[in-house]
Parts: sequence; structure tokens; C-alpha cells
Amino acid sequence: MWAEHFARELLGVDGPFLSLQAIKFKNLVHPGSELKLTLDYSAETGRLDFGYVSSAGVHSQGRMNYQARSGIIACSQIHCLELDL
Repeated sequence: MWAEHFARELLGVDGPFLSLQAIKFKNLVHPGSELKLTLDYSAETGRLDFGYVSSAGVHSQGRMNYQARSGIIACSQIHCLELDL
């Protein structure tokens, strides 16, 4: 899955995968479509929210959960990224 690939490569997701939740497939992706992948990651909770969108609207979205990093104390560190695919 591209969302996990780029989250690990660019956002530093390094914990083991735990679960996939709230995944929704809303629109078909047609050949030649340009998609934007949006990733929102919280290292404190191990939660990665992702979405695939285009000019036609939202195609897919969901949440992946990873083992949270230990040692993160006070503030929530959230990383956000948008990629054109």
C-alpha cells in the first residue's frame, strides 16, 4: 500500500503494523487519473490517517495503527504530508 510505504519512508513511521480501520472506497480510479495522497501521522499514538483524492473527489480513506513510540511524553508530534501521485 502506497500510504504505508510513504509514511515509513518520509514520516518516520517505524513501529510494527497493528490494524487497519475505517477504510472506505468511495470512487473508482480511472486510468490516467492523477491522485493526491494525504498522510497525517501522530507518533504519540501511532495513528496514520490517509486519503486518496483527485479532481473527481475522494477515492479512498482510512486509518492504520502502529505501535506507538515509547518515551514520547508531553506534546503530540503530528506530521502531515501531501504527495501528488
